[in-house]
Amino acid sequence: MKCCISLRNKFEYGVKSCDSGMFLKINVILSYIRGVNLRIISEIVKMLEAQIRKLIEESKHHVVTGLIGENPTTYSKSRIMWNVVFIYHGIDSEYIPFDVASDKLEGVLDLLLNYSKLLGFNITNPYKERTAQHPSILVDDLARVIGGVNTVHKFEDNIQGHSTDGYGAIRSIQGQSGEDVISGNNIMVLGAGGSGSAIALACAEEGGAVRVANRTFEKARDLSERAEQYGKKIFPLSLYSEKTGYSEEFMKSLKETDIVINTLPTEKKTGRPLFMGEELSGKEKICMDIVYGHRSHFLETARKNGHLCIDGRWMLLHQAVKAFEYIYQSEIHKKGLSTKEITGPMRYAITHFEFDTPNELIERRINDARGEIESSLD
Repeated sequence: MKCCISLRNKFEYGVKSCDSGMFLKINVILSYIRGVNLRIISEIVKMLEAQIRKLIEESKHHVVTGLIGENPTTYSKSRIMWNVVFIYHGIDSEYIPFDVASDKLEGVLDLLLNYSKLLGFNITNPYKERTAQHPSILVDDLARVIGGVNTVHKFEDNIQGHSTDGYGAIRSIQGQSGEDVISGNNIMVLGAGGSGSAIALACAEEGGAVRVANRTFEKARDLSERAEQYGKKIFPLSLYSEKTGYSEEFMKSLKETDIVINTLPTEKKTGRPLFMGEELSGKEKICMDIVYGHRSHFLETARKNGHLCIDGRWMLLHQAVKAFEYIYQSEIHKKGLSTKEITGPMRYAITHFEFDTPNELIERRINDARGEIESSLD
């Protein structure tokens, strides 16, 4: 395909110097090359869809769910968390991660949304916003304000989309700090993307005074305007200043902040974190980073400065529990499962298994660990 694109570029470069007859010939050739490119792309999409069908159909279970992302098979613990719940409670289902390239997303969504064996699925960055725009998905009011979804499921005759990131963040902070610390406190959310927007809105709903600092001020302001339409107040800030590095307004707000939640990615070219955390001074704070499974410079710096630190595992846990309750609500009702009975097995999974632990090994070890899991539910 690179060869085709290169040829096309060379032809287009020489078009201006051609007479009308040659121009017509070149246009015919370019049309052929474009057609070849489209056919190649179409074949790649078909191959990916065939691989996904194979994964679903080869599952020995009655129904499946899963995770869409760029490469969740290389790091995500969602598979082990959900599959432990299925094994522990005897639910005939399996959770499967799907690696999906950006230009194949819409085709894969079309496939999964019409797959009868699939009850629903999760979506991770960077596909939350694009998934929310799919015409077949009915997005709830909160997710519409956020602009993205991380959970899609079939309900009666509809396909519904939700965001559970905000819920996961709130439960994570409350669970690790041992108290309700959101209401009445100053919250700083770093980043106005899908996760940052969800967390900021959730904190505002809980009564926090929320500020969102983003590299692009316009994106933070847009979130603030959408939140206002939802009846919530979020103050937008610019993270950077061309003259001083971090903006003065951001630095002033940071000193007054009680809770700092980092949702910023690393800088793509350098791999450097967009906020290192050296500026975390003043009173003791609660600091959370939504990343898990690899190093967080932000939390390392915060820990050295004596702040309470929460990594992304616990947000992952609680957002997954909420997503499970959406997708498997009929099974939960049938078995009479409580939130605690879903959380316990997932917590055990996230603390006892690596992301790539085979399902067969998980099943053996869970059967041996039933007593330990049951005691954690009390």
